[in-house]
Amino acid sequence: MQRIRKFGLILLFLWFAVALVADLSGVKLFFPFSTEISGQEELFRLHSVRFAVGCLLLLIIFRYLCQLRPWPSLTVVYWYAIFLIVSSCIYAVKMDIKLDELHYLIWVVLFAVLIRLEIRQKIRETRENIYKRDYF
Repeated sequence: MQRIRKFGLILLFLWFAVALVADLSGVKLFFPFSTEISGQEELFRLHSVRFAVGCLLLLIIFRYLCQLRPWPSLTVVYWYAIFLIVSSCIYAVKMDIKLDELHYLIWVVLFAVLIRLEIRQKIRETRENIYKRDYF
């Protein structure tokens, strides 16, 4: 199971790298592998992403101010996926988007689950290491 999670994270990393290079070269790449979407769907995704990023930044700053320490990077990515799913649902209802245009959310949910499993595994490994004694 750990190999599947790592493979999923590698695929997500590669997609982000390809999307950044494509954007710099002038090609729009939409998640998961679309190069062209309708104008309404592009506007819908823009609103969803902007709302998700705003919520994420609000949460990160609030958490930092209250606890005075940052989150691990995978936790930030996980919460961004959660906010993207929620904001996509909100704007889909608000903008009357058809259900077939929300197919990319299946991939977002899949990656969010993989990231959550990876976070839980890291927490378990950390707890186990706390109680081991090193006598040397």
